[in-house]
Amino acid sequence: LDNAANLEDAMVVCCKVHGATVLHHHAHSFEPQGVTVFVMLAESHFSIHTWPEEGLACLDIFTCGDMDPSAILRTFVSTIDAEIVEQLTLPRRG
Repeated sequence: LDNAANLEDAMVVCCKVHGATVLHHHAHSFEPQGVTVFVMLAESHFSIHTWPEEGLACLDIFTCGDMDPSAILRTFVSTIDAEIVEQLTLPRRG
């Protein structure tokens, strides 16, 4: 949860595997620890904020159309070997 480059690479790959169009991505590492990664998608975005000292990461996967954000989440979670996952799905209006 503290390796910005690895998280960024994994997020981009997971998006592409599920058919998302990656427009841009950026990662930032904090001192002494923690990472924020943002992947801008044509379909919206995928972001993560980590607190390695707590073993915590919060993700936001926001998509439109037929894209399944839960599929992206499942792939990403398996990539980083997460032990506990809590998912909250909020349907998009409009």
